Amino acid sequence: MRIRRATVADVADIAAVHVASWQTTYPGIVDQESITRRSLEVRTEQWERALRGETRLEPMVFVAENDDGEVAGFVSGGPIRVPRTGFDAELYAIYLIKAAQRTGVGRGLVERLVTALARENYASLVVEVLADNPACRFYERLGAALIEENDHRLDDRPYRGRLYGWSDISIFAPRFDDRLNECAWPPLAPRYDAALRDAVAFVFDVVDPVAIAATGTIVRGTAHATSDLDIYVVHDAPYRRRVQRFFNGVPAEIFINPPVAIRSYFHEEHAAARPLTAHMLDTGVVVWSSGTVIDELRTEAHDWLGRTSLPSPGDLVRSRYAIATRFEDALDVAEVDPATSQMLMSQAVTEMLELASRVRSGRLPRGKDLLASITAMDAKLGALAATFFSEAPWSEQRKAAETIADQTIGVRGFFEWDSGPGSVPNSPTDAT
Repeated sequence: MRIRRATVADVADIAAVHVASWQTTYPGIVDQESITRRSLEVRTEQWERALRGETRLEPMVFVAENDDGEVAGFVSGGPIRVPRTGFDAELYAIYLIKAAQRTGVGRGLVERLVTALARENYASLVVEVLADNPACRFYERLGAALIEENDHRLDDRPYRGRLYGWSDISIFAPRFDDRLNECAWPPLAPRYDAALRDAVAFVFDVVDPVAIAATGTIVRGTAHATSDLDIYVVHDAPYRRRVQRFFNGVPAEIFINPPVAIRSYFHEEHAAARPLTAHMLDTGVVVWSSGTVIDELRTEAHDWLGRTSLPSPGDLVRSRYAIATRFEDALDVAEVDPATSQMLMSQAVTEMLELASRVRSGRLPRGKDLLASITAMDAKLGALAATFFSEAPWSEQRKAAETIADQTIGVRGFFEWDSGPGSVPNSPTDAT
């Protein structure tokens, strides 16, 4: 069995397991009407709301699935619902189909939940269960202590209940995710090191990766005060996902993609002269991997970075025309609306510098690297750009912008141009 974090796509399977487990576990323990009324429709609505975050307490939910992707059980938990001294978390529910019971799957589900709770700084755990439920012995074997017996009402009918608890969930520590012990951690400052470890632990909780790479300025040792941690995750599932989250006070961006998507980014970003994905993988550090996929992708990334992407003659003319039009608009309103003029001119000058970079180097640098890149490529052009973006008088900024226009696009406004015949989109979708 593979245990992973549940998603909205698992709602139907979780609901089916929930209903099936009630039908095999609770006859003779609770009234048959209570079993019947908890139909598949009811459970589906319940779990859809929970997994969409529409409940008061958003639960952590994990599923166990076999090699065919069939869900055989699930567990959910989170903050304790009724405050109780000495306890801060609660196991809300755990259910398995009959074939998966007494196979170790239940223990694995609890351990995965406890691992996730511990990473969110929860320290203890309770679970409520009917006294006649065979699951009582399951919790006792997991080391739970009986806290109290109580009266439990279900559909206005009285039952005997029990409250079990683990006052210190660190007893599960030896069974925490072993993959964390296999990670190769890059040398980082303590704050960043703790953030990376927490982020990778989070990745193991929410996805089944085949590789994890840490990248970005923090990993390269050139971090600024507001730099974030970039983490690239490769997995085999047919979806992509992006998560932005703080770990140990450090902002982190987590990119989750299958190999086919990553390779499509290589092509798309090369065509746009912004090889961001290739740069992240090529300059990153592999933290954890199973198999050779990440090595293959990094080799491909390095190859893509060695290529240039010059604009075609048609694209170059279209870019020049668009920039020149924006620049002319800025000049047109300079006397009557200086603020708008400065906004348009700033946009136009930025586009001029980006076009100059692409024409001369075949690449578009990131925004925060643009001025440095231009200066390294052409010191005089860099000086003009520095003047324009400085606090120099508006007359000097405008003169610098005009000179930049002359040197990069060769015009300051409208010029004659004919695109020639082109294809017509077949539908509104094709036009976007």
